[in-house]
Amino acid sequence: MPGTQIAAGNFLLCFAILMAGGSASKVIHIFQHMGLGCVSLRSFFRYQKERLFPMIYLHWKKYQENMMQRLKEVGEALVMAGDGRHDSMGHSAKYGAYTIFCCTLSKIVHFSLVQRNEAGSSFGMEYMGFQRCMTYLSECGIKISTFISDRHTSIAKHMKEKLSGIVHYFDLWHLKKSMFI
Repeated sequence: MPGTQIAAGNFLLCFAILMAGGSASKVIHIFQHMGLGCVSLRSFFRYQKERLFPMIYLHWKKYQENMMQRLKEVGEALVMAGDGRHDSMGHSAKYGAYTIFCCTLSKIVHFSLVQRNEAGSSFGMEYMGFQRCMTYLSECGIKISTFISDRHTSIAKHMKEKLSGIVHYFDLWHLKKSMFI
């Protein structure tokens, strides 16, 4: 596929479906009902694999390099927040993502994707994602003064025992939510 021409409309449609989180099969089905010609489902997945994902990855890496440089240039220890999200509710999730947000700059600075079989359990995915993110930030030389998280017991223990130089707070939204459940 490298070096081949792609119709701009087909490529932009594939990009729009991916960015909107839509279902390519449903969009293509709608287009067929309307009598509109468009990219096939097979082509959608080929463009996604060979063009869109690599471009998104390169954009993220460039964004993240610039972000790490900006974080270092702040000149003071930063306030960070982190939280995990799973692909399904409860303890049956297969995938989890842990995201780190810099409160000082109001930007997402890192995330880690974890599969349940890596962590041993759905519950362990959030902690593993947290560890990966904090290790990455540490290796980049990012200084953190304060970290805000939900009340995940393993994260609280890790902050207390291994990252005791960082002030740890619990997120108020999570505290409020736990009082009314």
